[in-house]
Amino acid sequence: MAIMHTCCCCNVRVGSIVVAVYTVIVSAAALIQSAKSWAGEDSIGTTPSVTLTATWGASIGVNSLLLIAAACLILGIFKDAKALLVPYMVVQSLYMLIYVVLEIAIIVVLVNGNYIYFNFLNLDAGSFSDLDFAIVKDVLIGLAVGVPIVLGIDLLCLLCVISQYQELRDGCGRRGHSAPVVVIQQPGYSTGFAPATYDPRPAPQQQYYSKC
Repeated sequence: MAIMHTCCCCNVRVGSIVVAVYTVIVSAAALIQSAKSWAGEDSIGTTPSVTLTATWGASIGVNSLLLIAAACLILGIFKDAKALLVPYMVVQSLYMLIYVVLEIAIIVVLVNGNYIYFNFLNLDAGSFSDLDFAIVKDVLIGLAVGVPIVLGIDLLCLLCVISQYQELRDGCGRRGHSAPVVVIQQPGYSTGFAPATYDPRPAPQQQYYSKC
């Protein structure tokens, strides 16, 4: 049985299509931005910090995987192939794990006040002014608030795709699919005057239950 049958007022098949399009747009934008930032830093002749280089590298790698996984997701939905949904579920889970680690690191840095370890502005550690500290602190606070929101959206997307996978596994969730129906015979009783050919046995009644 699927975890969810509807997602944002539509079935999980349509919801998974929306998830795929959303993932393509977001991951493509993040990939382009990371590549431009890295190229821009190199073009001005400065040496990026280790933290900055690691952040860009992780962003480019993960978002590239997400683009591939989203393409597989789109193909899997339109071809009703549940195996093509697996790459998205794996990569999205990895993506969320990275966000959880990032959130923990941000909270630790905010508590300890060691903002220099998140030197994403590539500032000189020896010339870190009070204004620099204030800017980095404000950005970190914004990230600490924003990361859980992004995690919530990603979790909803992941559950929607998992539900579509489960429906395909159970024989449901296909394009133009009509849910198989189980007919259950239950006894019923007639009232009123009986004709001459009246059969005293209870007349059967039918109830319909969908398996999907």
